[in-house]
Amino acid sequence: MELIDDEKRLLRDLEDAEAITYSTKIPTLSRLTPLRIKKITRQFTLFNKIENNYDGHFLLASDRHTNVFIQIALALRYVHISQSIGFRLYKLLKEKDLIDNIDVLIGPPVGAISVINSLLYAINSTKIEAMYLERNDEGKLRLGRGFELNAGKRILLVDDVFSTGGSLRKTIAACNEASANEDDAECQFVGAVVVVNRAPNQEVFRFASTTIPIIAALTYPIQDWSDEECPYCAYDIPLYKI
Repeated sequence: MELIDDEKRLLRDLEDAEAITYSTKIPTLSRLTPLRIKKITRQFTLFNKIENNYDGHFLLASDRHTNVFIQIALALRYVHISQSIGFRLYKLLKEKDLIDNIDVLIGPPVGAISVINSLLYAINSTKIEAMYLERNDEGKLRLGRGFELNAGKRILLVDDVFSTGGSLRKTIAACNEASANEDDAECQFVGAVVVVNRAPNQEVFRFASTTIPIIAALTYPIQDWSDEECPYCAYDIPLYKI
């Protein structure tokens, strides 16, 4: 997939900040210990071998494995990258005529928090609120910190990375649950923004975008596998969780 100039610059910034980490370079910012993985007898038709210069591969929140791990928070610790991401998302929202339809920015913990702040400063509107979800003791998303969300608010969902859309779906459910005391009315979702769309199958992203418009600052498809399918596991290359 061909990247436009803005995407190339953003990708370069993310790589420089080690926010996008490849299996040939385990990040120096983290003291990582390989996970113990269960030995599985594997047979592959697609992969005959893997190059010998791989340091490891990575475990995603979905429990799938990948050779490229994305941790946007590592980039957002730098103000120039934070501003760049915020203004790029603002520009894309402006092009879609969505800015004037937003009352609330909200997203899942913890990856969305820094992205929300970046976008909030870029929009610079006294009419838009920033809210954050948290997890209860069972790990379920909920609206906390004294925030109140009524069904009349128009919500823009914010997240750092799109893989399958699971985090956005959980965020929608949490928002609807938080507003359910108002005659069971559901929230109004005007769209969603993510920093990176990494979905290996872009049909998943396109299908998710038919429900609400989803905007990505960078589209960068990356392959992932189940542990049974993973070619890196087949060659006993260490697995890391960041």
